[in-house]
Amino acid sequence: SNIRFMDRNGFEFIMMVKGCRDLVSSLILEHKGEFEDEWENAIPYYDVNGMTVKGRLLKGDEKDRYFHIYYSDYRKARERAKLQLLIREQKEQLESLKGTAYEKTGGWRSPYFDLIYHTEKESGKKSLQFIRERQDVISREIRLCGYFCIITSAEMTAETALDFSSLAEGDVAGLTVFQRKYGFVGVVKRDGEFFVVQSEAQLADNLNSDSVKENVLIPLDGQVSVVYLKASCDFTNQKDEASFFWSVDGQTWQAIGPKLKMIYSLPHFMGYRFGLFHYATESSGGIADFDYYHVSTSNTTR
Repeated sequence: SNIRFMDRNGFEFIMMVKGCRDLVSSLILEHKGEFEDEWENAIPYYDVNGMTVKGRLLKGDEKDRYFHIYYSDYRKARERAKLQLLIREQKEQLESLKGTAYEKTGGWRSPYFDLIYHTEKESGKKSLQFIRERQDVISREIRLCGYFCIITSAEMTAETALDFSSLAEGDVAGLTVFQRKYGFVGVVKRDGEFFVVQSEAQLADNLNSDSVKENVLIPLDGQVSVVYLKASCDFTNQKDEASFFWSVDGQTWQAIGPKLKMIYSLPHFMGYRFGLFHYATESSGGIADFDYYHVSTSNTTR
């Protein structure tokens, strides 16, 4: 119902789903073996392989969605160990309940076991006789270990207007495409002057050692106090690229900086999000005045 609501109102979306969920499990099994060991499908830094396919998300869906399917050997080992531990613990608990009256076990529900009861002819009482593993269910879930899927619409764009006149020295404010490997376009104040800046994260082996790379710095005319900022994300055919733009009038846009190759990292599992930001590097008290925040597709603006 949430997806249909977003469709009716023209909203685009990004959502992440575990591989074992009914929403994507059949699609993952359909493409299993096509990309997991292919170097061209490898994603740097995270030891993850991925591919993108089009498909319908819901029964009766009228739109194609983009399913970005990912696989990780590390994730598989971790998820399989967790699953096996869960099954072993459930089995031990159920074994201890053999011979127990139905009233004490009737609340047990597990996707991995069938509970078989014996009914006494004279009293009609039911008790747990034995348990049976649902091997087909367990095997299917094991095959889905290590997979996850990010579902997106085709393209999304965010736009804002920023009055930067009250920024403090060293302040940075703007529009970001946010994940661990983030990028942004904004305004920075240095030595009393204002500059349009486009930057992106530089990833290190250690998450806490990541840094920021400044790609472009453009001085602003002293008569200008408002700039318009835009970020556009293209998810078609696993492009996963973000482009940045700026303007002094909101009509004529200039591209700035290289395209950001978006990487869906596991430390921040929510996927990419647009965001407005303002932070200080020298002193507090600066003000960033954002006039509006629009998220749009090719047909709508919100």
